[in-house]
Amino acid sequence: MGNLGCNLTSIAWMILATSETTWLGAAKGAGVPKTTTIITLYGRYVSDTGKGDSYLSELIRIRIHGTDENNVANHVQVILKSIPKSIARRLTFRSHEFFQNEIMFYEKVLPALLDFQSTKNVKDPFDKYTKMFFSFCDGTNDVLCLEDASLYQFGSAVRQEGIDLEHCKLTFKILAQFHALSFAMKDQKPEEFRKLKTHLTEVYYHDRLWDWYTRFWKRISGIAIDAVEKEYPDSIYVEKVKEFAVPERYQNMIDAATKTDETGVISHGDSWTNNFLYKYVGPI
Repeated sequence: MGNLGCNLTSIAWMILATSETTWLGAAKGAGVPKTTTIITLYGRYVSDTGKGDSYLSELIRIRIHGTDENNVANHVQVILKSIPKSIARRLTFRSHEFFQNEIMFYEKVLPALLDFQSTKNVKDPFDKYTKMFFSFCDGTNDVLCLEDASLYQFGSAVRQEGIDLEHCKLTFKILAQFHALSFAMKDQKPEEFRKLKTHLTEVYYHDRLWDWYTRFWKRISGIAIDAVEKEYPDSIYVEKVKEFAVPERYQNMIDAATKTDETGVISHGDSWTNNFLYKYVGPI
């Protein structure tokens, strides 16, 4: 992808079990005209998306080929995001809850926010998201078929290296545009917004999840403290991380996520490095 200090022009979201039915739905949604009758269809594996790119799901990139009644060939390339095949893994990570949320976001929430935005004269509208072509959700075979933004030269940052200030500023700008839709809709169409947010559930910070996260929180807090003590021994940073890495901090996050009706928004929900894609223009 190049060095992190290059010229950024745009950002796209990675906001987010294959069968012939899945491929057919994806092909029709991903650029094949609706009037086209697909006579033959097959999918070809292209690549994995990268080791460690996702923990709650399995990601692969495929190319779907087909011909119409006139034997004219066409193809589309998509990302298939499926629930883990391992029952233990998907239960451990509660994958189905996350799939339900993401599918509801694409099917209900995002269209409503974009429809609301379209009624306003927004000079710099929120439009940085990937398209979803197909989804299925039953707790066992959950899948999303998403636009492959790499075809438009978007790529993820190297998560082990982190991102620089320029990346952060651009990411926060896009998040601000997205959050602004919630503030505006809540102000101008409060009843519609109230109904809209019921399509989503909080999957990280909620009182019902504290028992599930107790050991996890204790473990990652210990890892964080150990890392800071080794990198910055006898420094103010050790004191700060110890103040933060306590059980009470998780309760603070629960309060922020579930008890902020006035200032709360529909948020990204999992805004770590891998869930944002960047496009670079010009010399690297």
